[in-house]
Amino acid sequence: MIRKAFTLTVFILLFTSFAMLITFLAMLITPVSFSRASYGSDVTLNTLYIESSHYSTFAGTNAFDNASNQWYSGESGADIYGVSYIGQDFGEFVSREIRRVGVVGYGGTNYTVTSYHLQFSDNASDWSTCGTALLNTSVFYEQYANFDACGTHRYWRLLAGSNLSVGRYWIVLEIEMFEYIEDPTPTVEATPTNTPFPLAYQSTLSSGVAYEIERSATFGEIALFAIMAFISVILLVGLFVRISTNANTNS
Repeated sequence: MIRKAFTLTVFILLFTSFAMLITFLAMLITPVSFSRASYGSDVTLNTLYIESSHYSTFAGTNAFDNASNQWYSGESGADIYGVSYIGQDFGEFVSREIRRVGVVGYGGTNYTVTSYHLQFSDNASDWSTCGTALLNTSVFYEQYANFDACGTHRYWRLLAGSNLSVGRYWIVLEIEMFEYIEDPTPTVEATPTNTPFPLAYQSTLSSGVAYEIERSATFGEIALFAIMAFISVILLVGLFVRISTNANTNS
């Protein structure tokens, strides 16, 4: 009677363990869910500009006027990197979460920095970097960059990430800033063939649109999988030994 109860218990535990393994494996191979990242309209105004300084009459307002007017940094040559900036002060009672930036440079390697740092602040004194974007220095068309979430803040700016030749100013024709709006209707795409195991957070860009994976296999989940597999093996071996012992006893 005891032997029968023991065998039944092992069978139940083994069945449960295998069921959990199959469920967990099914979860891992299920197509990953993506949410389409969309953005609102440009939130910049030419009256809200902030700048490090400007050359002659080429003030920061020109970078946000939706026209072909130009902003010239007041710094030039080797004094631009980490000093020259252009951005927005959204107001004392207004804060924004900027997630996308568009920049139209002057279109020449002598007048466009190779990169900029998107920075934010709440007091215009203490700045933190949200991310860095590279710029093609030979084109006039608008170049877009998407950034991770860095919270809502009053001040946002583009800080020069490189210097220019002696006597050259950083010239910007237009800057646009956008806030992130999550699509309320996620779509399901096939799991990327190059997705490593375990699944990790990934982000891809398609025509400037971000797709963010909603589910990831964490280290804890992988550890749980390993533990269940180990228990299953132990139970299976124990059951085999028990059946063999019973068979030898009966014979």
